[in-house]
Amino acid sequence: MLLCVTGDVCAAGSLRWCDVNEQDEGTWADLQEATEYGAYGVAIILALRLTQTPRVERSAKGTGVDYWVGDGKDRRGIFQRTARLEVSGILRGDEGKIAARLREKLSQTKRSNSTGLPVYVVIVDFGRPEARFVKSTEGAK
Repeated sequence: MLLCVTGDVCAAGSLRWCDVNEQDEGTWADLQEATEYGAYGVAIILALRLTQTPRVERSAKGTGVDYWVGDGKDRRGIFQRTARLEVSGILRGDEGKIAARLREKLSQTKRSNSTGLPVYVVIVDFGRPEARFVKSTEGAK
């Protein structure tokens, strides 16, 4: 299946997953959680490839972002944070729902603006499938 990447980057890529069997179906009965975890996977791969940054680190709750992105080039240590990453997944949406979720997530990231780091927001809609990839420098130094 083709994944359309929109937003600050326009691209397309192959999105493949294995067929599920009866045993697999019971492991993800919570579609909301499956959508969330799937969106994390897609967003992390996109962020690593599109920013050419090799590392992500899970953020603590309450920071306004899901992950920290780092390049490992700083002599202070292997992981120095260079950006923030916020992710959201939608099982089946439309342009209006994606745009609304993007606004919501950009607003949410303001909690960590004091870091001075740019933020990447990725909204993954599995119904289309589409990944909206947006970079904001609001709050960045």
